[in-house]
Amino acid sequence: MASLLGNNASSQSTLQLLMLINAVVWQNMSTEAAVKLLKYRLPKDEAAAADQWKEVIAGTDPLWHGVTADFRGIILGFLRHFDSRIQAATKPDDPSSHFRFQGGNLGNFFFSGARMFCGKLQAAVTLWKLISTIPNLTEVSMSVFLKQQSC
Repeated sequence: MASLLGNNASSQSTLQLLMLINAVVWQNMSTEAAVKLLKYRLPKDEAAAADQWKEVIAGTDPLWHGVTADFRGIILGFLRHFDSRIQAATKPDDPSSHFRFQGGNLGNFFFSGARMFCGKLQAAVTLWKLISTIPNLTEVSMSVFLKQQSC
């Protein structure tokens, strides 16, 4: 059982789930290609990261090579959902509202898009397990660590 700790449950969940898929024996090359895509981090350069993100959500980035249509449709759908939420929150006249993609993990973006779409973190975890072929017997439980400060 994996225990997911942290203040930002979505981010911590993604990190822990990425660690789980490191041990998975790939059933086929498409699964491996999809997981490779989800484990990818965008470049540290802001302009390069933004450009690559546009290619990823357009489905034209070379990272999509080897990902079959079924995985591609699911992953791309949630990445685009994530992107649409970012665009909706961006105010043209407020640079502080602009999302910075540099160093961003595509798996985290996918997971965030799935969580926002499903409305529940556990539903997004279940979807992640299916995409990354984490064995069905693997249990993922959510826990939140709260630090209490005394006065």
